Amino acid sequence: MNCRLCLEPRALCESHIVPEFLFRPGYDERHRLLKIRRDVGEAGHIKKGIREPLLCSECEAALNTQFEQPVHRLLYDPPLIPSVVTSERFLLSGLDYATFKLFHLSILWRASVARHELFRHVQLGPYEEVVRGMLRSRTPGPARQFQIFGSVLVRTSERLLCDGVITQAIVTRLNSGPRVYWMVFGGACWNYVVGSHPLPEAFPYSLSEAGTMELAVTDILDLKPFSKFMSEIRRPE
Repeated sequence: MNCRLCLEPRALCESHIVPEFLFRPGYDERHRLLKIRRDVGEAGHIKKGIREPLLCSECEAALNTQFEQPVHRLLYDPPLIPSVVTSERFLLSGLDYATFKLFHLSILWRASVARHELFRHVQLGPYEEVVRGMLRSRTPGPARQFQIFGSVLVRTSERLLCDGVITQAIVTRLNSGPRVYWMVFGGACWNYVVGSHPLPEAFPYSLSEAGTMELAVTDILDLKPFSKFMSEIRRPE
């Protein structure tokens, strides 16, 4: 089979869609993740992040060394976002714009080419090839192309960072405008604006080419999928 990134006919690795290090805060003492499917009312455990044959070993290594390892160090060595978040906004600064943006686009792209049900809503269409080219050439494009913004997620009562939560990708639209995909991992909800359909000029919170990004701090239950799920499991029989 052909590698989805270089398109060469090579043996494929079992590739993570969301990098494994982002699952680690959610593991229990037996190295298990709680998996909840609200749509069918089932809960269970998985022992590893979701993987499927996508990339050859050379492309797997390239994404790992060029994007994943630097962002892993940024997020966790030492922790970039504290375990207790007391502010209402959180400023990321000193980011390597190209590395940070391409890391996020690599996850969005992998979600689009993956077949796993968790990512079934991610369909980049013609932009899939655009992002593949950006990853291959390590070209992040301007900030207003595939704009990225987000929010830190906490449990408001304790202000504890929700860094053990990973969600399926969800698609929405901003005021009937561009498609926006959002995913939760690394203690934040990350939003990706598809293509070159930027947010209004007045929107100040997206990743900048200067390497800054201001994140709102949000109660996790303010996200509709979580609030709906919690209301359903608390509903009396």
